[in-house]
Amino acid sequence: MAHYPPLLATPKETPENKYANKKPPHYYYKVSGIEPYTGPWNEETSKHLLRRCLFGFTKDQIETVKNMGLSNAVDAMLSNHNSYAAPINDYNDNYSDPNINPGEEWVSQGYNPDPTLNNLRNRSFQNWWFGEMVEQPMSIQEKLTLFWHNHFATQISTVNFAHFSYGTNQLLRSNSLGNFKDLVKAITLDPGMLLYLNGYKNRKFKPDENYARELQELFTLGKGDASQYTEDDVKEAARILTGWTFDQNAEVVYFSNLHDTGDKQFSSFYNNQVIKGNVDANVELDQLIDMIFSQEECAKYIIRKLYRFFVYYVIDDEIESKVITPLSQTLVLNNFEIKPVLDQLFKSAHFFDPYTKGAIIKNPMDFLIGHFKAVNFDGRRSNLIERSQGFSVMNLLSEILQMTIGEPPNVAGWSAYHQSPQYHEHWINSVTLPKRNQIADVVMIRPNGLRIAGINTFIDVIALSETVPGVNDPNLLIDYWVDLLYTKGLTQDQKDTLKSILLYGQSEDYYWTVAWEDYQANKQDQQKLLTVYYILYGFYKQLFNYPEYQLS
Repeated sequence: MAHYPPLLATPKETPENKYANKKPPHYYYKVSGIEPYTGPWNEETSKHLLRRCLFGFTKDQIETVKNMGLSNAVDAMLSNHNSYAAPINDYNDNYSDPNINPGEEWVSQGYNPDPTLNNLRNRSFQNWWFGEMVEQPMSIQEKLTLFWHNHFATQISTVNFAHFSYGTNQLLRSNSLGNFKDLVKAITLDPGMLLYLNGYKNRKFKPDENYARELQELFTLGKGDASQYTEDDVKEAARILTGWTFDQNAEVVYFSNLHDTGDKQFSSFYNNQVIKGNVDANVELDQLIDMIFSQEECAKYIIRKLYRFFVYYVIDDEIESKVITPLSQTLVLNNFEIKPVLDQLFKSAHFFDPYTKGAIIKNPMDFLIGHFKAVNFDGRRSNLIERSQGFSVMNLLSEILQMTIGEPPNVAGWSAYHQSPQYHEHWINSVTLPKRNQIADVVMIRPNGLRIAGINTFIDVIALSETVPGVNDPNLLIDYWVDLLYTKGLTQDQKDTLKSILLYGQSEDYYWTVAWEDYQANKQDQQKLLTVYYILYGFYKQLFNYPEYQLS
């Protein structure tokens, strides 16, 4: 799959030099900085903003954003929204959940140690979360929630208390556009995180260094050359984090007698700072976070993470100097508020550089939700239980595509966002690419499409085509979908292939026009219906199976 123009003379590729021989896309372009974008605001730029801020979009949303103008569109994207509901009893199991009627929310019930019940509620939570992503308004909040979930990764199956996982999710969602420093403090004492990284076991007479290590290595500073904290720094930070645990009701409590009140000596990386022992560990925790955030690398680290998620994975010296450093300065000047950084990024000339468009392989959420939005599939039901169960199908599909919501592979998150040199290429492999194509194909098969757990997911290609202006003209039909679905369009050969499918091997455009209009004139004629259906099925199958369809 070509992500950028080939080199004029490409060295022979071997497993050892496969990535070393690649040139980043901006090798072929002038790289802009974070100065304000002053170029044209049109459909192309509107779609680029939508692709990076939302999980898919509709034709109407393109027009809305285009009419807003850049500044107003970004302002709209950088707004919070309220959740539509809370996870409900969608499993209709009164035996396992006798206090919650089907269709009622279970969140307010709080802690329940029953493993069977937690398993049911965990799935309910995942269904609800998927629904939040599918039904997102024109706001980046849901995509940022996924970003923070990947950054502060926890696993539902490991935590295994549904109300903990829901609470962590709500913490990330409500702070997604807020203060990074405050979020680090909050996640440190979050019940789900305390359980996931054993923070509740960290006591002065039996230190647990798990969270103290990840706090520095994964959450704030990284492990690059500029992050020279030491193993002793991890141990000292672990001493500060002693004393928090759970009571018999699974509420987070602090016991001063479990806290190490001795002084904590840090290395030269932290200017040999000593954090004085205090019976109130919150005082020490605040000083620890202040100390970490005073390091220049802290701001740069989170900016790089945001860049790789929303722009592109390659960060070389030029990107570092033109984009990462100035954005990190914006972050520090705004006391680590995230919103001003994203505002500057999405309104910058760099964000709209040509090489940033169509440069990222869609993650499974972008692929699944974006696909179903593009084809106008509405899986919602008026009945809350059916609605939640419908989203469970998409949750199962995301699992097949190796991105189960709430279940990143480990505390580092999904490898596509941290593992060099492949990064986003991890989403595509010999298993997932055929599965992506199969999902797009099967949902169009009459009469039921994809059927999982008794739920049908069916895309009626005839009804879908009826929404396209000028559908009886094969050229207009092709142009409509290529313009909507493909960041950089398709080659003429690819378009010719699509057209040959619509013309069923004939040479004249009127073959499709006659077939479509004959069906429209007599929709009860099954032969005419099937003729149009099989032509359209082949057309959309080819349209959705081109490699470029995987790019955002």
